[in-house]
Amino acid sequence: MDAADLHAAHERARRAVALLDTAAALVEQARRGLLAAADARRNVDTWRRLDALPLSALKETAGGKLRVSSFEAAGIGSVGALLRFGERQLDDGVPGVGPKTAHDAVEAATRLYWGVARQARALPEVGTPDAAAPPAVALLDAARRFERADRRLGPGVAYAPQIRPRLAQAIDVLGQAPGRLGWVFRGAASREQLEAAALDVARVLDDTAVAGFLTDLAGAVTEVRTFRPVAPAEVLADFAARPADFAAVLDRAGTAAGTAATVERIRGGLSGAIAERVEGITLDLTGLDVSLRGYQEFGVKYLVAQRRVILGDEMGLGKTLQAIGALCHVRAAEAGTHFLVVAPASVLPNWERELQQRSDLPTIVCHGDDRADELATWHRQGGVAVTSYDTLRLLGPPAPDGPVPHVVVVDEAHYVKNPAAARSQVVAAWLGVSPRTVLMSGTPMENRVDEFLHLVRLAQPPVAEALGRPDNHAALVGAGPEGFREQVAPVYLRRNQEDVLTELPELIEVDEWLDLTPADAAAYRDAVVAGEMMAMRQAATLGTASPADPSAKVRRLTELLEQYAAEERKVLVFSFFRHVIDAVVYVARPFHTDGAVVPVITGDVAPAQRQERIDEFQARPGFGVLAAQIDAGGVGLNLQAASVVVLMEPQWKPGTEAQAIARAHRMGQTRRVVVHRLLARRAVDETMVALLAEKKKLFDQLVRESAVAAASDDAVDPTVLLADESAAGQSLQTQVLEAERARLGLTPAAPSVATPAAPSA
Repeated sequence: MDAADLHAAHERARRAVALLDTAAALVEQARRGLLAAADARRNVDTWRRLDALPLSALKETAGGKLRVSSFEAAGIGSVGALLRFGERQLDDGVPGVGPKTAHDAVEAATRLYWGVARQARALPEVGTPDAAAPPAVALLDAARRFERADRRLGPGVAYAPQIRPRLAQAIDVLGQAPGRLGWVFRGAASREQLEAAALDVARVLDDTAVAGFLTDLAGAVTEVRTFRPVAPAEVLADFAARPADFAAVLDRAGTAAGTAATVERIRGGLSGAIAERVEGITLDLTGLDVSLRGYQEFGVKYLVAQRRVILGDEMGLGKTLQAIGALCHVRAAEAGTHFLVVAPASVLPNWERELQQRSDLPTIVCHGDDRADELATWHRQGGVAVTSYDTLRLLGPPAPDGPVPHVVVVDEAHYVKNPAAARSQVVAAWLGVSPRTVLMSGTPMENRVDEFLHLVRLAQPPVAEALGRPDNHAALVGAGPEGFREQVAPVYLRRNQEDVLTELPELIEVDEWLDLTPADAAAYRDAVVAGEMMAMRQAATLGTASPADPSAKVRRLTELLEQYAAEERKVLVFSFFRHVIDAVVYVARPFHTDGAVVPVITGDVAPAQRQERIDEFQARPGFGVLAAQIDAGGVGLNLQAASVVVLMEPQWKPGTEAQAIARAHRMGQTRRVVVHRLLARRAVDETMVALLAEKKKLFDQLVRESAVAAASDDAVDPTVLLADESAAGQSLQTQVLEAERARLGLTPAAPSVATPAAPSA
């Protein structure tokens, strides 16, 4: 090997290292550009909020001792305006204001500034004038640039540590190589060292995988360097189409963008050896066409590291995307070919679309009359088979000569909480043959702890056995938050919205108490006399159900729709009852001035039709109404185009309402979400709310404040908690009925039920 060979090896290594460093520099440059744009946009949002903050806020901050009348008389109308003056100008230029008052005012305003700055948001609201302002457009454009750089070059930056140190070491050695004439004067030791370095360069760079990687990286560097700027209108259209992706990009850029969650929250409370093992996973997300948020990436790593788990993230955090990420990794890193997704029929179209839009995983929907043929196709070709619980029950357990799914994903896994049910048994059979399992549910302990333990048993039987008897929930509760997390850490991960979606817009909940009309009251009394709970609830909402004499709730709904039609905001209306949904459609139709049909989701709407109606609703410009039965439309659907939710009546389980609200208040939502609960005074609604409030308080003490609360708001059925309080062990519905009969003077009140006080008007 002569000097020319050594110099050639040196140049090859130098070019490869320069390429790796260029890729890292481009990603970092794009990241810093995004962070600077985010800081600028947050600054704009901070001052906008301060300019809207009245001076009266200064008095509260200063403990009520600051007089602001002199400032107001001088035309200073907001905290923002006062801060722009500064202390000296206030002292010199505002009559009646001395040095101390000026100092105290600026000091109080500065404290408000920092408080508001911590709450300021980087991302604007979709479709608002603020979104089209230059700082917002600059932020969105910077986010697109970083997204492209991170997606195209990020894998190269992550892979670089595997080869760069060796190449850098070889460069240091080969840089000492002499010219052609000086070579003969080198000693044997130096010659061996130089030749070894050159050979090491060849071993690294001649490897087929490394050569292909560097070729692809060079193309990606050229692509990122020539990233085409687009017009602001195109940037805004991109943001409107995928706001969740923009939030994820800001999250990946770092905490300076104001969206990233803390490490502890991302981990969902996991610590110790499991957290270290999870974070040590190197993901290969080839084929995943979306930027994962920090907590989502940790979730995918958890699914990969722990192999058989329950993913219990709160609704709206992207459990589906995390599961798809795990499938992509298993395909790329473990040569996985066959995957199975089991879900309620209503969300099959959502799974199909997410798989097709977010990945390049081949997808086969096994559902309907052709299910057997579709399953056979999956056997031959592989990919992701997506099927419903009922269809899987008809297809039966896995065939002895069929393929073994590398991963089985079970969505809304609480559907199989009853081990005696046929669908639970067939799902268990498929889980039994697969090396990997992802049980997904935001409500894995919907009724009792033993049902949660059944899910644990499906995933990791030894963990379930270690937790004790299946019905011994008291032992779990008694373990306390840290003890519970430690026991279930190998199998269970849950994060809450408020912990990881720090940029999620405000949620405003308004309880609207309405007096029954005379007709409502008459219809309601008849239902109470008949002792029919369902009729009582419907009468409190619809009254006589006459369009000519609408009920109090229907009148209020009409007012709300008129208001939100003027604001061009989309509205979701939920009710348990089909007759109420019909009334909602009747009321909403005139507000659809373009003649469009009001979309409806009920239990008898086919899954494909549901998705079509949701897509049309989401894509509709401006105002629109979607009416849904709460059990059908409150689960597994993404409806973040809506920013208003109307609940027509209270539900027996608090988690049911939470699920419905989470359809809109979820990742990707960029507008403030307003929830209106329409509640009837002096009727069943009032009694339900009072009793459920007591049960929720008991639940919070028993479960939410313990680690079991990490599972769900629905971890314990209120009727179960109620049993110990009622001498007769009555159900909640029976208590409500007897309380209403007593209030109307029809029967004596049940001894254990106090008539709730009427809320103030």
